[in-house]
Amino acid sequence: MPPVVPQPARLTRQELEAGKTPAGGYNRRQLALWGIPWPPPKGWQQQLLGDTEGRPQAEPGGRIVMRARGESTCAGCQQVIVPGEWISLDSLGEWVHRTCLPG
Repeated sequence: MPPVVPQPARLTRQELEAGKTPAGGYNRRQLALWGIPWPPPKGWQQQLLGDTEGRPQAEPGGRIVMRARGESTCAGCQQVIVPGEWISLDSLGEWVHRTCLPG
């Protein structure tokens, strides 16, 4: 079985701002909690923000996820999908919450 490689967290801009120190920077401990090495590499903030502009991203295992841009109904749980929630396509090509997909 291949080793599990930790993936950096995906954050909103508000979550990123909330992680700042009182001096306005980021410390080693906070970056480690988000999966970012020390010293942080170039582009680390964009890596954490990921698809906040709606760009699809691949998760481990190849599933494509993105943040919803508009309101819809989840084909899995029939609950409302609100803008900003993580969504994906199910096997029938219908939008579902990421958590409604198996495995």
